[in-house]
Amino acid sequence: MKIRIESCNDPKKCVKCVQICPGKILVLAPKIVINKNKQKTKWKIKALFTDLCDGCMKCVNVCYENRIKIEL
Repeated sequence: MKIRIESCNDPKKCVKCVQICPGKILVLAPKIVINKNKQKTKWKIKALFTDLCDGCMKCVNVCYENRIKIEL
């Protein structure tokens, strides 16, 4: 099982995929970005423990930006 997640426009605001995942495999994670000596926290959706994914496709179906791909 391989889960690919492209960058969401605003993952912290949406998090529908994180909420709907029955296996709690998807999480909201901080991504630190440093530009010109300024540190800024951005957010991303990350897949953890992908071997526990049962391939239900709920995360894929709920993502209106089509950013999640699951390869069985």
